[in-house]
Amino acid sequence: MAEGALLGLYKFDKYISKKKDDEKKRLREIVIIERDAARLSAIRAGVSFARVMAASGIMARDLINEPPNVVNPAELACRAKAALKDTAVSVKVFGKKDLEKMKMGAYLGVSAGSAAEPQFIVMSYRGDPRSKKTIALVGKGVTFDSGGLSLKPSNP
Repeated sequence: MAEGALLGLYKFDKYISKKKDDEKKRLREIVIIERDAARLSAIRAGVSFARVMAASGIMARDLINEPPNVVNPAELACRAKAALKDTAVSVKVFGKKDLEKMKMGAYLGVSAGSAAEPQFIVMSYRGDPRSKKTIALVGKGVTFDSGGLSLKPSNP
């Protein structure tokens, strides 16, 4: 409920010069009523987790909604570093020269269509050092039109 409420309030109007005065319509408070006091700490933990998840979703939405001349590869790398500063996640950014040394020709080939230099961002979270489990997630961030199928509807 908390995550849905926070995400439901999302609005990207950064580039709208004349914003509607809808401050009076903003949600200011949500009250959760629970009769069992023993569940209070679980509710607080859930709301705390929901806030983190919603903030992450909002950050992703902001990145998607920004034009590519604002969030280019260098800016995406900068925002990744800023978002993960003072966390257990390390961020390493490889630039064009690094990518050439690593012989990442396919990656460099895709980025050759852009005026902006490529950035390869590696985010690492080591988790519990006692754990024997390894989980790897791989994703990509394309900051310009790379062609292909558009997942956004043509008639918004």
